[in-house]
Amino acid sequence: MAATRREPLLVFYDGACPVCTRSIAWALKLDRYSRLRPVPAGSPQARETVGPRHAAHLLEELHVWSERRGVRRGSDAIAAMLVELPGLGWAGHMLGFALVRPFARLAYRVAAKNRHRLPAREAPVYRALRRPLLWW
Repeated sequence: MAATRREPLLVFYDGACPVCTRSIAWALKLDRYSRLRPVPAGSPQARETVGPRHAAHLLEELHVWSERRGVRRGSDAIAAMLVELPGLGWAGHMLGFALVRPFARLAYRVAAKNRHRLPAREAPVYRALRRPLLWW
């Protein structure tokens, strides 16, 4: 079945962060419909796209941008990315639930603040989500 044509989701990530680059590489491996477009957060394109309000925070947390939805950041950006990945849309929608969203935002803030201390090797979450529907 062919995927419907959607606008790309620009993903602004910290290219100097091993956890960030590994996460983006993982997402791109799953992105068989090419819906994600990674852009280093320190690039002029990133600052121009997100505008002055968000530009100062580009290296602090993940940002995504689409023409239709604008800028989203942190766990909301992760949710937007997951919705675009085949087999993981349910996880993205779950992060958007009113009861889940505050916990997702808190967990993201803690992880983002400590991301340079986290090991660069593959984290268990990547292994768990590598084949998300095998247990289904």
